[in-house]
Amino acid sequence: MERCVHQENLAHYRRLLAETKLATSKDEIRHSMLMRLLAEEEAKELLMPVDGTGQRLVSIEQSDGPSAIGGER
Repeated sequence: MERCVHQENLAHYRRLLAETKLATSKDEIRHSMLMRLLAEEEAKELLMPVDGTGQRLVSIEQSDGPSAIGGER
């Protein structure tokens, strides 16, 4: 269940970042907040438990990372 919520959070933050327009300073604040939330959620992958083979139950390769959404300023 926790993995499902984690994956949904990642997808949600990436979707919001992709939709963010940086037209005003308020938008820049929102963008910064979303980038922070995404980074925190991605960091959780490093803390996820591993299965019996030593593999993470949530693969880091599943994550596209913030660069995949074109969020560069």
